[in-house]
Amino acid sequence: PESDRMRYYLGREYMYKGEWQMCIDTLKYYLDMPNSLRSEERCAAMRWIARSYDNLNNPDLACVWYFKAIAEAPHMREPYIEFAQLCYKYGDYSMVYFLTEEALKIKEKSKTFVNMGYAWDHTPYDLAGIAAYNIGLMEKAYSYMLKAYEIAPGDERLEKNYFFIKNLLEKSAASN
Repeated sequence: PESDRMRYYLGREYMYKGEWQMCIDTLKYYLDMPNSLRSEERCAAMRWIARSYDNLNNPDLACVWYFKAIAEAPHMREPYIEFAQLCYKYGDYSMVYFLTEEALKIKEKSKTFVNMGYAWDHTPYDLAGIAAYNIGLMEKAYSYMLKAYEIAPGDERLEKNYFFIKNLLEKSAASN
């Protein structure tokens, strides 16, 4: 019970099982343990707490914990992208845009096991493109949607989004 590593894994398992409050309680305990010093694991625990709060219909506390996760490991894309996904869910496109822009400044994965594929695939570009479109940054939307489509050319939704914005910009250019 006093092993920080086992407490960390126990909290993660509660998250996987959808036992949100147990996840929160276990990972908060983990974060308070004196040997809980690995910033990237601490960041992951904070992200899982945030996800749990969102699943308990408390997006405000989810946001608080995503901010904590970013502060804990600002060199990792994962907290930015997960926070951007939360903001997308609630239609806060300005925040999605900001978070994805920050995430994309990070060019190297950390050397730990807590990296997530969606932070390094088409997802950041997809979110950034949708956000840019929704806040009226059409050229940025085009460039991000193109990049997402280039990374995952078989994805039908990404293809539709790319051609939609491309056609929109071409029509706008033709009318000017």
